[in-house]
Amino acid sequence: SVDEIATERGLTIGTICSHLSKYITLGQLNIDQFISEDKRQKALQIIEDNKDSESVYQLLSEVLRPHELNFFFSWRRTQHN
Repeated sequence: SVDEIATERGLTIGTICSHLSKYITLGQLNIDQFISEDKRQKALQIIEDNKDSESVYQLLSEVLRPHELNFFFSWRRTQHN
């Protein structure tokens, strides 16, 4: 897990997530390792249903943990180029 990697390497979760997100964006890591298809679909639906809402991040945080948000947006960039 991200928590285990951070502890093992003496780094913050944010640092680990930042590095992993780069590899997700490059297509070198599969998003399925970090966020289930079900969670991704729920997050995509939240974005679709709340395009004009300023609270979209708050709504997304009900489905995704903070580091998953980072992974999700990295993955989403690869889906909408």
